[in-house]
Amino acid sequence: MIARLGIPALVALAALGGCVEPGANPPAQPVSAASAAGPVVPGETPADAIFAAALFGQICAENAPTFRNAGATLGGLPFRQHPQTGTYYHSNVNLSVKIFPPSSGTTACSMVFVSRDDAMTIGLAIAAQVSDDGQIGVNPDTGATMAQGPGGTVLIVEPTIRQGRDQFYRAVLRAGN
Repeated sequence: MIARLGIPALVALAALGGCVEPGANPPAQPVSAASAAGPVVPGETPADAIFAAALFGQICAENAPTFRNAGATLGGLPFRQHPQTGTYYHSNVNLSVKIFPPSSGTTACSMVFVSRDDAMTIGLAIAAQVSDDGQIGVNPDTGATMAQGPGGTVLIVEPTIRQGRDQFYRAVLRAGN
């Protein structure tokens, strides 16, 4: 069963989302892969729902549906790109971003992260940031959230694995190619 949430839920989340800038949690300076020493891995701090939503909106939604400029956006944020996989890892937060260009066969922007917030809070926060029409579907059994994104994209946010106290989530904005 999928529940549809309307404008009141979105307004509440949007009001909260306006309170936090994408770079506000935690503060950090941009780090390039070329200038930073050490392995390219994510940070250790879990992301909260508002931070994850703001960052996903800035990197994925604002660059949809082709995601061509997502790399440039990531270059201005505290991310390092893994030289073999192409995945971008946040320097302070346990969060990664992978861009799948049209040439890969599936055009998408994917973010995987750890959060201590529950699945519905995560899903609603990201969907409120991305939804084109304000219609958000939530599966109360799994916590998966779905919405229509900008430029004909489709958003899916879902919990994935748990490792100890860490719950991993995946948010994907996929173009309709």
